[in-house]
Amino acid sequence: MPLRPPTGAPNVLIALIDDAGFGSSSAFGGPCCTPTAERLAKGGLKYLRFHTTALCSPTRAALLTGRNHHSVGMQIDIGKDDHDLLITTEERFSLAMARQ
Repeated sequence: MPLRPPTGAPNVLIALIDDAGFGSSSAFGGPCCTPTAERLAKGGLKYLRFHTTALCSPTRAALLTGRNHHSVGMQIDIGKDDHDLLITTEERFSLAMARQ
């Protein structure tokens, strides 16, 4: 038996585009012309308070779980002076870049 939504349930579309900020799409006032996204946005709700990260994996984890990416294991443990520090993948990348 196929899984079906309840009668009258709304249609939901979530679009996650890597390497683009909120301000990129014309649907949100940006320079990239996205007429289909504009039409969809005009006929529905736009959520504007979602936290994105510099990397796609933590952003996707936050979207899929509804929780902050730190809360769902999207960080890397490193050791320093007998203490384990919990840092995000973004911070690790920044540290690596700073060391070069």
